[in-house]
Amino acid sequence: MVTRIVRRYTKALYEEASQLGIQKEVNEDVTSLYNLLKSNRLLRNFFQSPILSKNKKQSVVRILFEGKIHEESLKFLLFLIEQNREDLIVPLFEDYIGYEKEMNNKLDVVVTSVIELDKVEKEKIIRSVTEYSKKEILPTFDTDESLIGGFRINMGNYVIDASISHQLDVIKNKFKQVSL
Repeated sequence: MVTRIVRRYTKALYEEASQLGIQKEVNEDVTSLYNLLKSNRLLRNFFQSPILSKNKKQSVVRILFEGKIHEESLKFLLFLIEQNREDLIVPLFEDYIGYEKEMNNKLDVVVTSVIELDKVEKEKIIRSVTEYSKKEILPTFDTDESLIGGFRINMGNYVIDASISHQLDVIKNKFKQVSL
């Protein structure tokens, strides 16, 4: 769940990047920093530490990221620390990534099938989902043998389940409803 304060910071960063014409750079920085924070517990603990002062955190952030991320991204990180909002960094970056996709009409889609789909099948699914959603599709393809056959498409909160295992579950539930 996105809190109001997270969304306010997300929108502020997005609008600032748009106005300055540096959306691509900020998007890349946010994605990189988000992935780094998700995979590095030590860095997450650093930001959430109540023992370290603002000045110490800001100094370390400058040492770690100056010259490696865009100046505006660095300013934003330092601003969050100044405002005692370090605890919002991970949820804020996660929200920013989703908000940026939403604002640019992009949709994450996960297609799961029993076997690896070939290029033609992937393109056909992407084309169909693009037509249906009217959005740019950012596809991920997975395999799952428990599907038995068919496929499952996850598009945000919407799921198209055309797997044999799902069809068998539907049939099983219908038999349970029939009284003999």
